[in-house]
Amino acid sequence: MIDLPPLMDPGALSDARLLGQPKPAIWRPAEHALLRPGAFRPVERAERPAVIADLVRTRRLTTEQARRAVLFVPVVGWRGETAGWSLVGSSGAIVVNNGTNLTLPGLPAEADIVIVAQGCDSEHIVAPNTSGYVVIGSSGSNSSPGYELHYKIMGSTPDSFVSLNAANGAIQANAVVIQVWRGVDQTNPLDSVAPTKASGSSGLPNAPAITPSTDGALVFAFGVLDDDDDLTVAAPSGYSNFQFQISESDSGSASGATTMLASKELPVVQSADPSAFGGTDSDEWAAVSFCLRRA
Repeated sequence: MIDLPPLMDPGALSDARLLGQPKPAIWRPAEHALLRPGAFRPVERAERPAVIADLVRTRRLTTEQARRAVLFVPVVGWRGETAGWSLVGSSGAIVVNNGTNLTLPGLPAEADIVIVAQGCDSEHIVAPNTSGYVVIGSSGSNSSPGYELHYKIMGSTPDSFVSLNAANGAIQANAVVIQVWRGVDQTNPLDSVAPTKASGSSGLPNAPAITPSTDGALVFAFGVLDDDDDLTVAAPSGYSNFQFQISESDSGSASGATTMLASKELPVVQSADPSAFGGTDSDEWAAVSFCLRRA
């Protein structure tokens, strides 16, 4: 039996049955991915149109039924839609000179995150010279591929390009991959989880396992293949948004490199252990796994 409040529209009773067991009119803000204390609060008047639209779409109510549900009948666990992840743009480029400016793909907006990843045959690796970039991982060696992996969250005046420079003044052909993503948490973009790293002497890059700390995380597999310009590379199984770039070294494949980046969204917290990137070449390699937290 449902206790009806005074002056309730009698038709709301059927709405209550459609909505399930009644509780005080509440909704769950989009930033709360899991039910926990503090996740619910009363529906404010300004929020009612969004709640009504959600009830019409998800509960198949008529607009009038949804209006009555918001005004009189408890709304149980309504959750606002989250924007989710959106790939704004992705590109690859070859850098052979210090101070090279690369245009950011997709016209980044405020709060977007830019990922700049590059690799080369040795330690002559370039890195962002534009202010504000944060290191995700880096490595340089004469005997294995060098790489730089950085991110930057765009401010109120987003960048249109990134400038790349070599710290030691020397440079070798670099294979650079850039991706711009929308939907990242502005406070903890790396999901408070340290990137994991791996390397090998043969085969193709195999990014190690990583476990995000929140639902909806976007997990990335990054890899660099030494000494080879491999045009046959493919994303690890189950990963998408794949972007790769070969360095096309002037000296041929013996001093080339292939940089690769792919990602996978995890709806709930769980370990992600990417398989190796696909391809036909085999050489020394380096790989990194990292994850972004959803806003």
